[in-house]
Amino acid sequence: MVFLHSVYDDIFGYAAKQKNLLAILQIKQKIFDCGGREINCFESAQRSGLPPVLFLHGTPGNAFDWSWFLKKAAGDIRIIAPDRPGFGPEDKKAPDLEKDMLVLGEILSFYAEEGQKPILVGHSLGGGLAARMAIDCPDKVGGLVLVGSSLDPELERIFPAQRVFAKATLSWLLTRSVRNSNIELLQYPGFLRALQLRLSEIRCPVAVVHARNDRLVPYANVNYIRSHCTGAAAMNIIELETGGHYLNFRRPRDVTKALASL
Repeated sequence: MVFLHSVYDDIFGYAAKQKNLLAILQIKQKIFDCGGREINCFESAQRSGLPPVLFLHGTPGNAFDWSWFLKKAAGDIRIIAPDRPGFGPEDKKAPDLEKDMLVLGEILSFYAEEGQKPILVGHSLGGGLAARMAIDCPDKVGGLVLVGSSLDPELERIFPAQRVFAKATLSWLLTRSVRNSNIELLQYPGFLRALQLRLSEIRCPVAVVHARNDRLVPYANVNYIRSHCTGAAAMNIIELETGGHYLNFRRPRDVTKALASL
C-alpha cells in the first residue's frame, strides 16, 4: 500500500497532496536546512502542554504516512511529521543512514529546545532509526513507540533483485522513492547489527505495537526488542492479532493508546 502511494507521488506529484493538506487542515509546514539538505516537515497546531510527538515513516514513504494523526491531531498531542532524507519534495538525494541520523538529530534538537522532550514514533525501518535517536540523544527523547518495527538484523532479507537494481545502469528504471528505498534497505542490516550492541542504552519508556499477522516485519521482532532493550524505564507491548504491517493506516487508535501508555 505505501509502496503504491510512493510510486503515485513520484509520478503525479507530492505537491498537490501537500497543498490540499495545508489548505484544509490547520497544519504548519517547516523546511529545515540540515547540512545542505532541505527537509520538509509538517506539524499540527499546538494543543496543550503535552510533549510533542515526532513521527518517522518507513520505506518507501513520506510524512503523509501519518496523515490520520495530522488530521485528528491525536487529541491534544502536537504531531511533527518530517519527510525523511531522500523522500521529500525538496530533498531527492540518495539516503545514507548514518548521515541521515545527523539530519534527524537536528530536527529533534529543534523541538527539544522548546522545553519538552519529544516522544519518538517509528514505523518499520523508521523504528530502527527512532531507537538509534533515543540512544544518541537520551537527554532529548521522552519516550519511544515502535510500530511494526524491524530491529532484529537476523530477520532482514536482501533479495538478489535488490542488488541488481542498485546498479547505476538499472536504477533509473525505478521511481525516485523506490530507488532510494532500495538503497537504504541494502544498508539497513549493517545499521541494525551496529545498533544491536547499543539497544541496552535506551533509558526512556518504550512501547511496542505489532500485529501477529505482519507479513513484512515478523512478530519475532517483538521478542528481540524485549530482550535487548533491557535498560528502558518501562516496556509496554501491545500485541495485535490483526492489522498487518501498516498499523499507522489500519490501527491508528492502537498507536495512540501506545502513546498514552508512556
